[in-house]
Amino acid sequence: MQQESLAGSLEDRLRAALSSSVQLVNTRGAADRLGDMEAIYCLQSLMLRIVRDRGQEFLYIAPVSIPDRFFQFGDVEIAMGWRTVQDVLKKRDPEPLETTLARLSRHLDELTAALSGDCASHTVELFERAAKERGDAFLAWLRGQQA
Repeated sequence: MQQESLAGSLEDRLRAALSSSVQLVNTRGAADRLGDMEAIYCLQSLMLRIVRDRGQEFLYIAPVSIPDRFFQFGDVEIAMGWRTVQDVLKKRDPEPLETTLARLSRHLDELTAALSGDCASHTVELFERAAKERGDAFLAWLRGQQA
């Protein structure tokens, strides 16, 4: 029951932020007192995975055509040119989900087109490249901190 109410609450928040209908695909978790869970929704050509971990919420994106390959929203933003690697790395705490969803909403048409049809595989390659670039930059930052 708790899992269903959390998924429904997330769905309401998605609808409000994106002004669009989303379809719940799957949920997992929410049995513990922290409400940790994962919920996956379908929105046009996008799969949205929201993970709640210790009260913090994270957004991941996948194309419908490759529903098992999710990317952190920060990597999506880097790949699409909406933010730089440095912008993403300078965040010390996760942003509220509504803030992240507001940014997604501003770029929803662009992202939907980029993950539709023949464009999806190229866009996924851009996401993978951005994830690697962010990971490499983070490791370089760690090495600099430890030096």
